[in-house]
Amino acid sequence: MGEDRREELLGAALGGDLDPSERAELDALLSADPSAREELERSRALVRELGAARTAHGRHGSPWSDAAPPDSLRQRVVDAARTGAPPPAPAPSSAPVPSSAPVPSSAPAPSSAPVLPRQRRALAPALAACVVALLLGAGGGFGLARWLERPEQGAPGVLGASEPIAFAGEPEGVSVSAAVVAHTWGTETAFDAVSGLTPGETYRVVLVAEDGTQVPTGSFEAVAGVVECRMTSAVMRPDVRAVSVLGADGAEVMTAALPPVAAPS
Repeated sequence: MGEDRREELLGAALGGDLDPSERAELDALLSADPSAREELERSRALVRELGAARTAHGRHGSPWSDAAPPDSLRQRVVDAARTGAPPPAPAPSSAPVPSSAPVPSSAPAPSSAPVLPRQRRALAPALAACVVALLLGAGGGFGLARWLERPEQGAPGVLGASEPIAFAGEPEGVSVSAAVVAHTWGTETAFDAVSGLTPGETYRVVLVAEDGTQVPTGSFEAVAGVVECRMTSAVMRPDVRAVSVLGADGAEVMTAALPPVAAPS
């Protein structure tokens, strides 16, 4: 069995997403490879510990912090994944620690021995634990995969780059943080935070072409808190001149004008 398939089965088992044939394949793997069983058991124990810590923290009535992880975390994780070495310890944080959380003991000094392929594979759960612990300490509920894959800010029309947009005409009390991302298959509209709209109301988002044609790209329902959503349309970024949010009656609520960009040659 290849390494990729091995990790795929273990990940599916951890998430409870195995079909009967995959379950049989996993059972055969665990019988033939004791290290796979150990890895799965360690990962399951980690998930249980995190769930227990979050439950205990909630019982004390102290909500998880919404602060984002430090900017340096992404690069540390990427470097660790490439080299197989654990990420360096972050600078001490001033974020509060749940009173129910155990105080970690001093970790032993890292070994200078080279990391072999099998050791690197065994390191994966520990690295995952490190990442999850850092994210939970900085802000529970933060999407690790999406955070690691978030596009970097770039110039308008650059493929894969996040292009911040500014809405105008929004109702009083409405706050919007949004961007568009140009892709080879269309244009993504990302609302990182929308607040202040009428809770329970549904709002449609359209991309406006140069001739005024409105192309639907998605919709969202406003809530009392903050809405975060992403939607994609097949319209290419060079053909988009604005992003508009419309009310249920089709009336324009707010619009963000986009600068023109040249179509790729």
